[in-house]
Amino acid sequence: MSYFPPFSMGNDVSDPGFNVDQKQIELQLELWRDKSLYAYQAQAVCMTRLLHEIKTLRTQVTSQKEQIRALTRDLEKACKANSEMEKMFLDYKLKKNFELVDMNCINTDFSDGIYGQGLYFSPNAATACMLSVPGLILVANVCIGNAETVMTKNRERDSPSKGFDSILVPGRLCDEALFPNSRIAQEYVIFSPLQALPVGLLMYRSTTSSDHSREGTHHASH
Repeated sequence: MSYFPPFSMGNDVSDPGFNVDQKQIELQLELWRDKSLYAYQAQAVCMTRLLHEIKTLRTQVTSQKEQIRALTRDLEKACKANSEMEKMFLDYKLKKNFELVDMNCINTDFSDGIYGQGLYFSPNAATACMLSVPGLILVANVCIGNAETVMTKNRERDSPSKGFDSILVPGRLCDEALFPNSRIAQEYVIFSPLQALPVGLLMYRSTTSSDHSREGTHHASH
């Protein structure tokens, strides 16, 4: 940036009465120098502030990146810890469920089925009650996969046919008069305990007609 004060090189120079005021010229030069210095200082301050802002922003970006990386590591650790806790909880739940189940009964079912040496499950509660320990019904999630329908009894059967995961049989109560011409007695048979996941043990008790009449009288009194 430059500053040029007004001056004239006209006919006044050749005029015998022309008088150059050196003091005024020096003052004008001093004023020009001061204005130039102020302009330079303003530009220098502007550039310095700009450089400071750039450094500050870069520092903030670097700090934010470090925070993001730290939070990401913490999140990964938390997810891993959560997965481990869920696995421990599922293992604990599975252990408790198996503790509720009489494993001796399961082993007996493996060797006592008239349709094969497997685990027998029925979707019907009445059938389950007839073939379970009195007062107890095992509730389980069973993976039957591709079920094969089998009608013939065979105590030596220890697996389904090739390409099948389980068998569907008429049921061990199919010959009973209690289930005439009904599919209510049907059972699914699996041959690997890994296909069944016990989820609970249902406890119940039977009541007589006299119990029902007493309960009805009791409720009627209210």
